[in-house]
Amino acid sequence: MSDERPNILLLMTDQQRGDALGIEGHPVLQTPYLDALAAAGARFRHAYSATPVCIPARRTLMAGQRAASHGVFMN
Repeated sequence: MSDERPNILLLMTDQQRGDALGIEGHPVLQTPYLDALAAAGARFRHAYSATPVCIPARRTLMAGQRAASHGVFMN
């Protein structure tokens, strides 16, 4: 195993459906730069959020804690 740390780039968009990318086969939208990033990296097609609201969900992802622990429940 390599001792070198991987480069990790996490993109979080707001109010974007999962199929709203060219790489996902959208018939109209053209997203060449996002498509290139997605093709070179990992895509999570079956991901679930711990909270249904965007700001608490982002806080949960960044903190590694449930909303009950970090206290953010609403936008």
